[in-house]
Amino acid sequence: MLKSMDNFSKRDVAQVLLTAQHKSEELKKTNGYECFKSIQVFRNSFFIYKHNYICWKKSLKNYYLDENNAITNSMKRHFRQRVLISKLHNVLSSSTTFNEMYNEKQLENSFHCFIKELRNFTIHNSYFPLSSHLVMTHCEDKKFESFSTGGFKVYLQKRIKEHPKWEGLKKAMEYLMSILDSINLYELLEKYDKEMNSFYNSYIINYLTQNKNGLLELIKETEDVHYSLLKIKKLPNYPLSSPELRYLKLIVNHTL
Repeated sequence: MLKSMDNFSKRDVAQVLLTAQHKSEELKKTNGYECFKSIQVFRNSFFIYKHNYICWKKSLKNYYLDENNAITNSMKRHFRQRVLISKLHNVLSSSTTFNEMYNEKQLENSFHCFIKELRNFTIHNSYFPLSSHLVMTHCEDKKFESFSTGGFKVYLQKRIKEHPKWEGLKKAMEYLMSILDSINLYELLEKYDKEMNSFYNSYIINYLTQNKNGLLELIKETEDVHYSLLKIKKLPNYPLSSPELRYLKLIVNHTL
């Protein structure tokens, strides 16, 4: 029969805590624990990009709430464009950093070469030539943001001349030329976000599948430690916290 908290002596409580802590330290040395921590780092890195992308979309929405922003030349419009450029730079920077860490093969794709070099262009140039467009049709009035490609094209040409063996620069130029007359930044980043999401999901699924046994064992052993701590009314926060354990069980049960 299980003891109630009232039936545990101080010595019993101390022994349970000592056993739980020892077990936790052992679990932290396992492959399952290392895998889970790697998933957390990967997830946090991706969510930095995702947060920036959501902020970009919100800023764009707020920008278009004012009907005059797309057509006037006011100081207010220029200020809000600067906000958009800042959000755009954050998206490009965080996504490129994420891909450089986890998805180098994707960087060989001409689309991602274009995004990477566009990021570099925004870093090395204090001015980004953002331009607002309003296209009126019988069905709708379409607003979108684009940018003057002349400066970016010159930038790429200069970089290609300086580094003729860097294939990524040539691929970026090829992609730029293919969309030269139809650059819609919202649609461009929306396409990019879909590819980022696809990679994130496939990476998580593959990683969980490869490390299934270690993660399942971590779940079981952590639940045992938590159970022993709950019996003595102690917070079950190691080797994984309760929220971490719930998240791990969620992604494992959803994927495997």
